Amino acid sequence: MGNYRTKLSRAGIKDVAVNAGKRSRTYPEGGASRANIKRPRRGEINFLPSYPQRETKDTLENQRLEMVEQFKKTVIDRDMIMIHQHMQRTFALRREEI
Repeated sequence: MGNYRTKLSRAGIKDVAVNAGKRSRTYPEGGASRANIKRPRRGEINFLPSYPQRETKDTLENQRLEMVEQFKKTVIDRDMIMIHQHMQRTFALRREEI
């Protein structure tokens, strides 16, 4: 299982790479060790999804700001369909902040 997780981490899957920081004398540009991060308990996971296809951090941030503007409006004037769609698309960005 460890070899499988290593291959996924090297392939760029964020869910696996989040706790896989390794810095050594031969690889000084590597991420810091994640040895002090609490491991998930039963029923919990460290979940970090990838961005949707054809989406970047900038486009997702723009969608998040559009949602913020919608929430500043009164309840009657809000476009709840647009908010719901943006919430689904920006989940990965908002989860990354946590």
